[in-house]
Amino acid sequence: LQRAAGAETGKKRVAPAVGPGVVGIGRDGEIGGSRPAGHINPERRIGCGHGPDRRGLVILRPVNIVGGVRNPLMGYLRLNHPPTVLGFDPMLQLTHERDVARAVHLSLKPEAKGIFNIAGSGQMPLSMLLRKTGRRGVPLPSPLLRRVSSLASRAMRMDFLTREVDYLMYTCMVDTERAEKILGFEPRHDIAGCINAILEDRLWKS
Repeated sequence: LQRAAGAETGKKRVAPAVGPGVVGIGRDGEIGGSRPAGHINPERRIGCGHGPDRRGLVILRPVNIVGGVRNPLMGYLRLNHPPTVLGFDPMLQLTHERDVARAVHLSLKPEAKGIFNIAGSGQMPLSMLLRKTGRRGVPLPSPLLRRVSSLASRAMRMDFLTREVDYLMYTCMVDTERAEKILGFEPRHDIAGCINAILEDRLWKS
């Protein structure tokens, strides 16, 4: 499993809203904005320019997994007053944790090889997601948010804010057509079901 992120395809934020790969995000010409120096894409690690298709490997790239999981997005949504970036309202896709489990099961097919984007059906602006999950965003200018998040990460371990402010600014969505055609993957949870999973997780932890 590899998290779907714009840096993986080398596309910048000027790319179309949805493509066969992952739409990239970035600032100041940077791709992704959060990759450490020396980062190598898993596709490159496979060796000598041969993609996963050549080696019979499967890479699943789910986007924004929600439910009873610990990840940057769920940590962000558990904040009472999550910060947003002033003037930005990106579209988001969500993936239910059970759909990710189904995708893993489907990827065990003998004919399955290559890279597959995994996402639930539908998309929603960040502002609407916050409203539907009972959260009130606090808009901040991006330079201030980057500074505040850097300080907060040391005190509160809010890694989402330090490494992924760009995801609060720019749309990053994936096309799941390849997973649908080859794996037979169809999400059983739409965006409303994903929101319910977020609310149930919060209720369980309260």
